Amino acid sequence: MKKLITCGVCVLALVCGSAAWAAQSDYLSYDDFIRAVEAGHIKSVTLGRFSSISGTQVLEGVEKPFHSYAQTGTANDPLLLRFLREKSVAITVTGKPDERSWGADVLLPILVFGIPMITLVFVVLIYRRLRCTQPQKGC
Repeated sequence: MKKLITCGVCVLALVCGSAAWAAQSDYLSYDDFIRAVEAGHIKSVTLGRFSSISGTQVLEGVEKPFHSYAQTGTANDPLLLRFLREKSVAITVTGKPDERSWGADVLLPILVFGIPMITLVFVVLIYRRLRCTQPQKGC
């Protein structure tokens, strides 16, 4: 009975795993992505702020998801945007550069100025504490 259950679990894992594998998107190198756009195989594209490219490609009449990565920021690349428009590719841009998060506005100054200031205060306090432990006047 245990062997039957084990075999059933293995078969179920194989079936679910292969279904999940088939649902994943294909990876295209950037050069392959450009070639696919030129050939008219790319239907829609989502460009991310940090060089990510994803979308839908049509191969042999079947739509399949894909993803790619560019060396330069894709949402900021006017030549890529113009090329995709010329080839009638539907474009969605996410994470536009003008959208700033509170993290960049708040955390960056804290990291740049706050941490060194806190470190300096601790160093001064430790120095004064060490100086006051020695027998001197005026601590």
